[in-house]
Amino acid sequence: MGVSLFTIKTKGAKNYWDIRKLASNVKWTTDVDYSAGQLTFDLVETNEGFTPKNGDEVRFWWNDAKTFYGRIFDIKYTSDEKFSITAYDNLRYLKNEDTLVFPSSTLTQRFTQVCKLAKIPHKAKVVTKHKLSPVLNDDKSYFDMLKSSIKEARKANGNHYFVADHYGTVELRKAPYYRTKIILGDKSSAESFTFEKSIDNAYNAIKVVKTSKKEKAKVTATKIVQAGKQGNTLQRWGKLQKIEKVTKDKTNLAQMKVRASNLLKLYNRQTYKLSITCTGNQALRAGNSVYVKLSSLKDIGLGTKQLVITKSTITFDPNYTADLEIKVRMS
Repeated sequence: MGVSLFTIKTKGAKNYWDIRKLASNVKWTTDVDYSAGQLTFDLVETNEGFTPKNGDEVRFWWNDAKTFYGRIFDIKYTSDEKFSITAYDNLRYLKNEDTLVFPSSTLTQRFTQVCKLAKIPHKAKVVTKHKLSPVLNDDKSYFDMLKSSIKEARKANGNHYFVADHYGTVELRKAPYYRTKIILGDKSSAESFTFEKSIDNAYNAIKVVKTSKKEKAKVTATKIVQAGKQGNTLQRWGKLQKIEKVTKDKTNLAQMKVRASNLLKLYNRQTYKLSITCTGNQALRAGNSVYVKLSSLKDIGLGTKQLVITKSTITFDPNYTADLEIKVRMS
């Protein structure tokens, strides 16, 4: 097991540099939260006239598997004659900003549209059918455009979508993308963990508001407050209210109540985050799932569960380890 290919090449050039014996501190980070995948590493300066440049292509294979393809975006050079390099995959180009009108269209259609505009290879691994509301995106990044569209799609069907790079091809995926059989437990590969629970993004009061264009001064609203699976959260947490604006003029009061009820089910809960350091594995990338079996967590209600990785940093050198952030739903 080890690095089977690691090269730097100026785009369009014939020659490339094999840096397998020159690179160290290699780390690969993936994140479902609208961030480009990145590969960071240190590189010893040589006397062969080789100097890495921003824009150079980086290819990295681990154990004969294609792991990372991207371009260098940041180079630091230190007094000990060493380069520290950061390369990003093609998700980086979704940070490009634009002004774009989305008509009523599906998430898959919008994903395809922005990838074409960003001029990056792409593939939709899921085909969505729900038509999203028309929207004007004024001076926004493609990431932000997709973020709002993914959020609306999730409200409509409950699915968790995300974008990921597969060795140069940007993909629209649904989590969990790959259900691994890996077990992170006390007697397997888990080394340490931190468990966190929060109500910082919780709401137990939802108000849905509609302003009628025909009756300019009239505002129709409905508010639903109830105890959810967390028990009487109004008493325990205090009132935490969220406003949801309705843009479609034909939406009636009954539909607004259903919308409020659905949003309450989504937000009236604690959120949980689990951070685990474990033995490295290429399958431990953001968007994939693993089994978590930690005896110390059983006392607080987290038994063996299959959970989705939201962020992963895999260190290949000097030790093969992974630092994972995992989102947990207890109820």
